Amino acid sequence: MNILARFISQLKKPTGFPGLIATKAMNRIHSRITSWGLGFLRIEEDFKILDVGCGGGKTISKLAKAARKGKVYGIDHSDVSVKSSTKLNSHLVDQNKVEILKASVSSIPYPDNSFDIITGIETYFFWPNLESDLKEVFRVLKPKGRLLLVSEIVRTPENEKTIDRFARLADTSDYMSYKTSDELDQLFIGAGYNNVMVHRNTDHGWMCVEGCKP
Repeated sequence: MNILARFISQLKKPTGFPGLIATKAMNRIHSRITSWGLGFLRIEEDFKILDVGCGGGKTISKLAKAARKGKVYGIDHSDVSVKSSTKLNSHLVDQNKVEILKASVSSIPYPDNSFDIITGIETYFFWPNLESDLKEVFRVLKPKGRLLLVSEIVRTPENEKTIDRFARLADTSDYMSYKTSDELDQLFIGAGYNNVMVHRNTDHGWMCVEGCKP
């Protein structure tokens, strides 16, 4: 495995000391795009919110600040990410305002109709099976609940060759897949979401997609 492949694998599933460094880096690097994406949501102070792939826990901190009378949950398939997120939000965990578990988006350990909002910041392209995972997220959303996926990179005709070349160099073709905005729109609709909206930040190339459970 080359250096680039090792780096990307740590972003997918942080492990050991390199993974700890990766979670801290993600908190810093993703802060601006997270705030931008969350700006499209209406977050009530008593909402129950789930962050999928919580990484270093910074998104949980932002969500808990908005839903100060509610509760924020985080899941991640990495032990290092769970520990990092828990440590960053330890005061909120102690107050029972935050709960963080090791779990996969493919099998979310919560009942049907649990959450007002579910977020996935810079994670959807690592999900094991995006089509079925979107349906699993749909299951645990409350009626009228919203899913928000945020990504720094969007597949377009202009960057398609670059993305594919990067995937070959980083050896990520089998577990990392960027979608076009139209593809994500159709995947949301196919999973049952309505009122699907795609937001773009043309200055940075960012994208977020949100959909509602009827």
